[in-house]
Amino acid sequence: MVRSTADDKYDEKVLSDIETHGWHLVAIEDGEGVPPYFFSIGMWHTLRKPEICVFGLNNTSTMAQIVNKIGGLMESGLSLKDGHASSDVLVSYNCLFRKFDRSQYQNYFGYANWFYERRDFPMLECVCWPDVAPLAQSNVHRDKL
Repeated sequence: MVRSTADDKYDEKVLSDIETHGWHLVAIEDGEGVPPYFFSIGMWHTLRKPEICVFGLNNTSTMAQIVNKIGGLMESGLSLKDGHASSDVLVSYNCLFRKFDRSQYQNYFGYANWFYERRDFPMLECVCWPDVAPLAQSNVHRDKL
């Protein structure tokens, strides 16, 4: 079950975007001690695919494009899971998808928690980097931020 009624104009926008486009994007640009980040709401509801988050880029427009590109790929049939590597998201960059620790959802994904009315939706963090070292040797996974 998901939220179907809005409490204010911001909630209305979230619900409208999910109904119209399949998901909504949330930008957090000035968290205390946290780098800027972006996350989706609605991919799990609409596509039965994990929500996506991206952390640490200074340009929120770029993070929005990354999340939307991943959403489009999943809409076209791409399946992602923890440890999945892809070079399809960004030209000249590798991306690795890692499961986000659910114990941290409260701290980072409040609006998604509101929409789903619980914390049992999957969230994958997309970690991208420019080097071509084998992904299996990468040590980019963070259990907690």
